[in-house]
Amino acid sequence: SFSEHYDYLVLATGGAARRPPWASKGLDGVCTLRTLEDGIALRAFIEQRRPRHAVVVGTGFIGLEMVEAFARCGLDVTLIGRSQHLLGQFDRAFAAPVFDALNHCGVSLHLGAEVRAIEGADGRVTGVVSDAGRHAADLVLVATGLRPSGELARAAGLSVGTSGAITVDERMQTDRPGIWAAGDCIEVKHIVSGEKVFAPLALTANRTGRIAGDQIGAHAVGSALTVETGPADILALLASLAYIQQGDIVVQSFGAHQGCAAAGDRVSGMMKNCGSRSEEHTSELQSPCNLVCR
Repeated sequence: SFSEHYDYLVLATGGAARRPPWASKGLDGVCTLRTLEDGIALRAFIEQRRPRHAVVVGTGFIGLEMVEAFARCGLDVTLIGRSQHLLGQFDRAFAAPVFDALNHCGVSLHLGAEVRAIEGADGRVTGVVSDAGRHAADLVLVATGLRPSGELARAAGLSVGTSGAITVDERMQTDRPGIWAAGDCIEVKHIVSGEKVFAPLALTANRTGRIAGDQIGAHAVGSALTVETGPADILALLASLAYIQQGDIVVQSFGAHQGCAAAGDRVSGMMKNCGSRSEEHTSELQSPCNLVCR
C-alpha cells in the first residue's frame, strides 16, 4: 500500500459487469463483455473453440449488439430476457423493427423468462435453464447490466445513492471538499423526472468527465464556471469560453458542450445479411482543453 497527497481528487472508477449467482460457477464459455480485454478474449474463444450454440442473457444494448455479432459468425443464437421489453423499457411498438431484425436473423427469443441455472460438464458450459425451458449452449454471454464501482468512495465515507453510485452535484463534486467524481461510478440528474439515476452510458461518462475537469481547472485559480440545464441531455451542460491563467497553471477551454448526439439507424444494418452494420454517426462540437504546467 502507499499514500499520495492531492490538492484535487477525481474518482473515475467506472463500473463492472453484473454477474448473477447462477453465472458464478467458473465454467469455461461463460463470459461478460465490459472491457477491450473481454472482447479480445471472447473473439479468441470463438475462433479457437468454434462454439455452435450461443445464449445471450440480457436484452439491453450489449445483449442485442452481441446477438447480431454471434449471428454474423454463424452461431445458433438464443436471447433470454427477464423483461418483456427490448432495449430497456422501449414499448413494443417502438422496438418493432428490432423484433423484425431478430426474427430475420433466426434468433430464438424468450422474453419474460428468468434464468434459473447454468449447466456444465468437464468444466465447460453445456446449457442454460430458464423459465422457458432448457437451452443448449457452448457459449453464454451474461449481459445483465452494470454495477457502479463505488467501493472506494464508500470506504472513504462519501455519500452514495440508492444504486450504489457516488452522489455528486451538478458540477460533479462529491459531498467531500476537494473530491470530484465522473463516469460510470456516479448518479446523474434525469432531465425529465429530476431524480438521481444511474445511467452508465458513453455520452454520460464523456460529459461528466469534461464537466469535472473544467470545474477543477476553474476552482484551482479561484474562478467558477456556470452550469446550465438543457432539454437535450440528462446532464447539466457547460456553455463557456474561458481562458484562465495564474502562476504556473494555464487552462484553456473553447467552444460549447452540446447536449445532443445523432445516432444512425442500426436496425436496418441488422436486417441486411443479418447484420451489415451501418455506421454510428455522432454530432457534437468538440471542446479542446489544454493544460500547461510549467
